[in-house]
Amino acid sequence: MIRGDKLSFNKDPNVGLYCFANDKFCLIGSPVESKTEERLKNVLQVPIHHVHLCGTELVGVFVVGNNNKIFVPDIILPMEEKRLKELGIEFEKVKTRLTALGNNILMNDKAAIINPEYEMSVDLGINATRTHLAGLDIIGSSAAMNNKGLLVNRNASEKDIETLKKTFNLPVMQGTINGGNPFVHSGLIVNKHGFIVGDETTGSEILKLHEIFGGEQ
Repeated sequence: MIRGDKLSFNKDPNVGLYCFANDKFCLIGSPVESKTEERLKNVLQVPIHHVHLCGTELVGVFVVGNNNKIFVPDIILPMEEKRLKELGIEFEKVKTRLTALGNNILMNDKAAIINPEYEMSVDLGINATRTHLAGLDIIGSSAAMNNKGLLVNRNASEKDIETLKKTFNLPVMQGTINGGNPFVHSGLIVNKHGFIVGDETTGSEILKLHEIFGGEQ
């Protein structure tokens, strides 16, 4: 069974706003206690790197990426760019008015779904589809995935689900986080090894996460 844990960052259960994780590393913007960081590392099984982006702790809002590269808005500060280079993380800056990349793009190593209103200065290097999810253009905030499955906003339509399945070639499940929040990205950090959820997430919500991210359908 895939690992899972419930955490808050400084009493905030919206852990997904502060982190980006893939199968190689985790970037965290919020300062956390050492025991919290140890639990994060134990579940995700990757190095944890502390960074700020765009002068904020909201790494999960501003970063999107996969196991090959991350994308950041071009408004990141020079010291933040220097930090990423020091960590040896491959990144590309994106010039766009919609700087919250994590809220507007959903991607893995093979494909992406993008906010239909997005104008981007770079090629993501993978097949990209422009569409809405659950009637919303903030695609990235409405879903999260690893290499086994994808969790999407409970209000996603059957058409949305079919689009996700076809695009990413993964099982898809509707769900919520933190006791009913449909914007699942806000309270979730996930990679192939495990997932971290906000500590307001219920037992039934966690069972769904084990099912979809552990490939146990």
